[in-house]
Amino acid sequence: LVELHDSHTHAHRPERTELIAARANEKIPGRDRTRADVEVLPDGVVYLRFDYFDRERIAWLERELKKHAQAPGVIIDLRHNTGGLIVSAQRAVGLFFKKRVAMGVVRERNGRQTTERSRGAGRYFGPMAVLVGPDSHSSAEVFAYVMQEHGRAIVLGRTTAGEVLGSRRFRLPDGGHLQLSISDYHRLDGKRIEGEGVQPDVVVTTIASRGDGMLAQDPALVSAVQVLGGKQAVAMR
Repeated sequence: LVELHDSHTHAHRPERTELIAARANEKIPGRDRTRADVEVLPDGVVYLRFDYFDRERIAWLERELKKHAQAPGVIIDLRHNTGGLIVSAQRAVGLFFKKRVAMGVVRERNGRQTTERSRGAGRYFGPMAVLVGPDSHSSAEVFAYVMQEHGRAIVLGRTTAGEVLGSRRFRLPDGGHLQLSISDYHRLDGKRIEGEGVQPDVVVTTIASRGDGMLAQDPALVSAVQVLGGKQAVAMR
């Protein structure tokens, strides 16, 4: 499987399948899919972190953006976001635009191509920044790319994982499963993100120390606040 250079194709034994299911509900620091944090930073900038794209997390994001619609800036932290459902990424993108925007092209194995677009109504139109890194995967990478492509946000941090293939899970006769890639995601200019990742606008290589999320101990977060304070991030017109 390694020879395929395919980030989303995996085969798991039955016991591994059970372990994956069990861990889905565990609260592992930095890897808890249910995590959703909000903090109002100095000068009113709102920091939002969530680690998975699904219906519950995007509903939470929408509520927070509605609550802080007049904030002078918003920071979306995706540095530990493992990805998730593409439809959730579409809805997340839609929260920051006044109209639907193109997000990229999905190419399936049979050759069919579809241009993905954002969904839903916008909730926040002020300046924003997005934090990413090597632990930003899949839908998190798509979200960061779209914000960058449309000039909607400044992306800061380190290059993302480069793992954006669409996949399905197939159950095997012994109780294990095969996760198999069925589609590829391309930028609007035709270039791939798979294996390349999303390059940040502002590179911050220093990793946050213990207490991740605390402004004084997080260089990327400090940089994001400075960017927003300098009004370099673009508000939606």
